[in-house]
Amino acid sequence: MVGTAGALNIADAVFEDLVNIPISSGISAGIRLKQLVHGLVPVYEEHAARKSEGYDIKEWYELTPFDRAFSVAMFRTEKAIEAHQNDAEIAEMKNKNK
Repeated sequence: MVGTAGALNIADAVFEDLVNIPISSGISAGIRLKQLVHGLVPVYEEHAARKSEGYDIKEWYELTPFDRAFSVAMFRTEKAIEAHQNDAEIAEMKNKNK
């Protein structure tokens, strides 16, 4: 079985590719989630992932650390995919309006 660090490494390998693709049409609000400890998932992001999976707090902390890490990684991946999809839609609209 892969440990928590392994889950994050696997997910980071996938996620890093997504975040390194430039988004040309996106608008940044400049919001950065602060990590309380370097290397840990920001609390807001962890609970956003928890909510998106439909877990209450008790259920979330009954999950293994691997399962929580994997859920956060999937949440990040889904958000990156959404951002790239929005970027593609904006680019397509701009091309149609030329």
